[in-house]
Amino acid sequence: MQVQFCGANGEVTGSSHLLRVGDRQILIDCGMIQGDEETERRNAEPFPFDPQRIDALVLSHAHIDHIGRVPLLVKRGFHGPIYAQAATTDLSRIMLEDAASIAESDIVRDNLERLQQGLKPQQPLYTRADARAALERLHPLPYDSELEILPGVMLRLRDAGHILGSAVVEIWQLGGRKLVFSGDIGPRGTPILRDPAPIDHADIVLMESTYGNRLHRSRSDTIAELGRIFATALNTGGNVVIPTFALERAQEVLFYLREGLESFSGTRRPCSSSQAPWPRAA
Repeated sequence: MQVQFCGANGEVTGSSHLLRVGDRQILIDCGMIQGDEETERRNAEPFPFDPQRIDALVLSHAHIDHIGRVPLLVKRGFHGPIYAQAATTDLSRIMLEDAASIAESDIVRDNLERLQQGLKPQQPLYTRADARAALERLHPLPYDSELEILPGVMLRLRDAGHILGSAVVEIWQLGGRKLVFSGDIGPRGTPILRDPAPIDHADIVLMESTYGNRLHRSRSDTIAELGRIFATALNTGGNVVIPTFALERAQEVLFYLREGLESFSGTRRPCSSSQAPWPRAA
């Protein structure tokens, strides 16, 4: 069992890891590289492996930095199955078609500028048709079930508690070694998600460490800070603009916003989050 790091090593986007088991090759995630314009140009570069020789692709969850180049992988010759937790397959349909639509729209705008400069037009990284071709290869799996995805190679997905459908990936050889890829791990106590599932054995662990060098404030302190901001806006007639990821983080913010509004009105209902009520508006 050998691992090649093809993305998200030394940076936090473009997750992609190649696992070789004997003469078989399994890719874990195929994410978009995100950042400034120069950084994102790397997405069009050749993969550090032959897509046609990949036997299977496993997706940890549906964020674009983990699935964003799947249509490009298929476009360049990958023809194997794509395994993901059932909710991830549903979300991937939305995320990838949306990413393709944005790519097509952006290239139209860019080509207008290139035309004015006398430059040749370019093609999008992939199209909605490419995304749909990739989505046809999806195989939804439940949590905690074992599946032989290749001869002698087993796969199991465990709940990672990061977003809906997020998974810790367990891959092992029958009678051999086990690799565990954490994916992105969520915190415990998130009100709309289950806590990450414990893993009891691994020979090799690949773990995300985006926030590995810092300590976050407590959830209750964060919620209290949001409450103070919302209370100030209500008292002054102001507005609150909340930049947030559309997938999962926005839902969590809306959950706490609902709780806050109910605490203002005195209709707060019991909730498993066990957070302190927000301060009331004056």
